[in-house]
Amino acid sequence: MQYLQNSKVHIPNSRVVRNQFELIESAKALSFPLFIKKDFSNGGRGVIECSSLLQLKRAMSQLGAY
Repeated sequence: MQYLQNSKVHIPNSRVVRNQFELIESAKALSFPLFIKKDFSNGGRGVIECSSLLQLKRAMSQLGAY
């Protein structure tokens, strides 16, 4: 990752969250749109774009992670 940053490749901020509270708190600290996915899913499978807290809450239900 450091090599990419040194090469001036933009790397978006990311967070690992373990529950709904951490997800909402992380969403407040980051800016929308956010892209969320379940841990251990591969590639782009299961990625959901969220443009608001309402969409984020709907996505949590859709992923079934919480």
